[in-house]
Amino acid sequence: MNTARTRRSWLLLSLTSLLAACSPRAPEPAVVEELRSYDEAFANLERGMKPRLGPLSDEPDFRGKRYEEEMAQWVLTPETRGLLKELRSRAAAAPNLHATTTQLGEARTLLAADANRAAWISAYWRDALPAPYWRKYWNAMFDANEEPMASPDPLLLGIEARMREALDRGDFQRAADEAQVMPAALGEALSRAAGNLIHARRDKAKFIARRSPCPPGAAPDRVSGRPKIVPNDMIETFYPNDAKSIGVEGTVVLSVRVDGAGCGKQVAILVRSGVPTMDQAALDWFETAQFAPAWRGGGAVASSILFKVRFKMIEGPEPDSSRD
Repeated sequence: MNTARTRRSWLLLSLTSLLAACSPRAPEPAVVEELRSYDEAFANLERGMKPRLGPLSDEPDFRGKRYEEEMAQWVLTPETRGLLKELRSRAAAAPNLHATTTQLGEARTLLAADANRAAWISAYWRDALPAPYWRKYWNAMFDANEEPMASPDPLLLGIEARMREALDRGDFQRAADEAQVMPAALGEALSRAAGNLIHARRDKAKFIARRSPCPPGAAPDRVSGRPKIVPNDMIETFYPNDAKSIGVEGTVVLSVRVDGAGCGKQVAILVRSGVPTMDQAALDWFETAQFAPAWRGGGAVASSILFKVRFKMIEGPEPDSSRD
């Protein structure tokens, strides 16, 4: 009897030990923390991939590509996600902390590489503005003036070619570096293009009366006899925020009818910039400008004056004036 009871006790003990051996062990707190930290890093990268580009977030760049497409192609691709999932599973099932950190170390290396790539993609799309969208502004100027599209400046095409080459091989750092010279080059090219449009637009100007009282007229230049413009307020103070915030430069050509007292009585936008807020800013700035009348035959006379209003990011814009 005692022998049977002993045998049953031994069998129960063996079964209990076997079940204990087969039951999953609670992971070590340090392992849990490692996994939590890795999961947080993965989630941060995913959050960082979401567009935060403001009003341009849904627009394609000069290649016709969008930010989300770029991220999907180069960051956390399906292949990378599959590998990261496998490494994370191995880390969770590892027998000890050392084995866990070894598996997660490989996963973190992959995450770091993709995080670095995501940062450079953002630098191109968000910080290199307006370079990704430069053709939008070039085309918009001709569309706004209802004139045939001119071929872009060779300098712009050269910058674009180098950016495209870098982007095609995933070198967003190089693309962002190349993009840094685009705003100034685009501004200069747009200014030249605006000048080239003057002749075609000369007979299409639609004059409107000024909205505010005239500032006192300046003394005429009796030597040259030409009317002049004397800006009272710097153009930079009228730079529209939507254009300035993304580094867009532009040129508006105004034609002004100046009476014999030096009052700019009427104004017309002869060449539009392609950025409506910039065109309006030029008209607002005109209201503050002082004019000197033309001088002919020994007296001040009414005339007209044609000038560019340039909005530039670095140097203070000065209007280029000439007699109409």
